[in-house]
Amino acid sequence: MPDRNHFSKIEVLNSPAVCYHWYFMLADQQLKEDHLVSTAVGNCFRYESSNLTSLERLWNFTMREIIFIGHGEYVLEQREIGRQRMTRVLEELGLAISRGKRQ
Repeated sequence: MPDRNHFSKIEVLNSPAVCYHWYFMLADQQLKEDHLVSTAVGNCFRYESSNLTSLERLWNFTMREIIFIGHGEYVLEQREIGRQRMTRVLEELGLAISRGKRQ
């Protein structure tokens, strides 16, 4: 293991997602309601070497996220509803849809 003293102190981090800020803000707090829905937009930074073969995937980009916070069943249900709605919108616009890995 390298000696930490040979590395510079970390002073800045680039966020890989915009939802993380919500999770840090809500940590150790009790929600007033059963759930919370929010949206966030911001710059994201990711280095994904295997995906950087063309200009379709960049190191930095703007991301908008819809954030569902609550019980697992609620979050999964809302995510699926959102996915179905966006599929219809994209199909109506005539845009190609590529479904990534489901988690």
